[in-house]
Amino acid sequence: YLQLDAWSLLSRSDLWLLLNSVFWSLLSVLVVYWGVDARAGRGAALVGAACTAWLGSEVFFASELRMYAMLGCHVLLLWCCVDAWLLGGGRARLMAIVGLLLSLSLLHSTAFIAVGAVLCYAWGRALLAPQPRGLVKPLGLLTLLAGALLLPWLVNASFRSVTHTRM
Repeated sequence: YLQLDAWSLLSRSDLWLLLNSVFWSLLSVLVVYWGVDARAGRGAALVGAACTAWLGSEVFFASELRMYAMLGCHVLLLWCCVDAWLLGGGRARLMAIVGLLLSLSLLHSTAFIAVGAVLCYAWGRALLAPQPRGLVKPLGLLTLLAGALLLPWLVNASFRSVTHTRM
């Protein structure tokens, strides 16, 4: 809601506020393009971006004044940053990952599912790599950080008797 408050400084009209979700959904399409292009080339990136643009979720979230389009975009950015970090390392990429983990931990309680999925992907890639290049220690620290940032959401949800958190 802090981000939406900043967005609303330019206008408080319904259309302008709704354009925030449209912006995040369109940015998701671009992030998929960038991520797939880095791994599989321009042709695959165009197909991936087109599929993302036509996904029911992106269209639906673009029409809702909620944080889900932003959440989805941040998860895709996390995937791209983690993938780039696994391929080439770098302190800047690692700091971007930390920033995205912080941002996702502030966005919504369901972020733990997406963050967990991206971390499982990262662990799989790191452990199956022919030469892990010392990724295990920083990846362990990222996992601990993600757990520490997301744990308050799980504790809060557990005390509020939300049925989907009992498992």
